[in-house]
Amino acid sequence: MTSFPGTFLNKGFSILETLIALTIMVILIGISISNIQQYFAKLALERWCFQWISDAQLARTLSSYQLNEVRLIANNQSWLSGWSITTNGKTVREFIPTDYKTYRLIEIDPTMKQTQGFVNALSKDLTPQLIFIGGESAELGNGGFMASRLIVRHQTYPELIRHIIMGSGGRLRLCNPTSDRLGCQ
Repeated sequence: MTSFPGTFLNKGFSILETLIALTIMVILIGISISNIQQYFAKLALERWCFQWISDAQLARTLSSYQLNEVRLIANNQSWLSGWSITTNGKTVREFIPTDYKTYRLIEIDPTMKQTQGFVNALSKDLTPQLIFIGGESAELGNGGFMASRLIVRHQTYPELIRHIIMGSGGRLRLCNPTSDRLGCQ
């Protein structure tokens, strides 16, 4: 056995044991970093979803204080480009996720139907939007009630999926299909 003066190898550790210990440490660090990255991806996805829900609730609340309609409209025909809350043709609030680098890897789930995502399938205008009047449930452009969902996921970790679901009564909820006992149905 070769010993190096002044090191822990003098205490009975062989070079092979040291290499094994270092390899195990590198593997554990690699696993930890991957778990941390996935955790931050989950936080970014849920933060984006909660921002969307918060702004939808703000639009509904604003409509209860005004006699005219309040719209939550997607920018550039996609919620991923951001959205704005408008009333009387004026923008009250705007959210642009490109300002925040943490949201750049969020995407619409490709399995989502074109009629989902808060799009009025009966209209020629396929811009996703919610229309609130008097604090009531979201309506379609032709007056029908909106019941839909928006399905988003993370590009790096496609198994991280969240559904933003609006029921016919206007209740919004965030659903994780992996932990929901009904799979967000």
